[in-house]
Amino acid sequence: MSARKQGATNPGATNPGAASAGNPASAGNKGAAPGATGAGQADGHAGAHARESVAHLIKMANDIGHFFQAEDRREDAVLGVANHIRKYWTPRMRDKLLEYVARPADPELPALEALPREAIEQVLAAPSAKHALAPGGDPGGDAG
Repeated sequence: MSARKQGATNPGATNPGAASAGNPASAGNKGAAPGATGAGQADGHAGAHARESVAHLIKMANDIGHFFQAEDRREDAVLGVANHIRKYWTPRMRDKLLEYVARPADPELPALEALPREAIEQVLAAPSAKHALAPGGDPGGDAG
């Protein structure tokens, strides 16, 4: 069995997680972003993380829109995106995307395409609805 598998270390190798003068990964900074040195950069890091998070949500919404673009009728596509977001996204995810839509465009973020934007507007119009019916859909009410 090799020395590495037995848990021995190679004296010539460096440990990328070890603290050093040039490495911020130390007990007080464990898990910090490269270059983060403490509270002075916390606000900038939090802002960048929030921006990345919103950018990821925009990408996911656009991807969902691409999937539902195959629908024959635009109303069905918009409804499909809106239902997916209502059903599978957490309230926090929906709120972040709704906040993005309500703000002026941020040039550092990707654009939300028209189809998911329409769907988000539907989610805004009826935020508490579990899901909407497809046009011409059956409400599934009383059997009769």
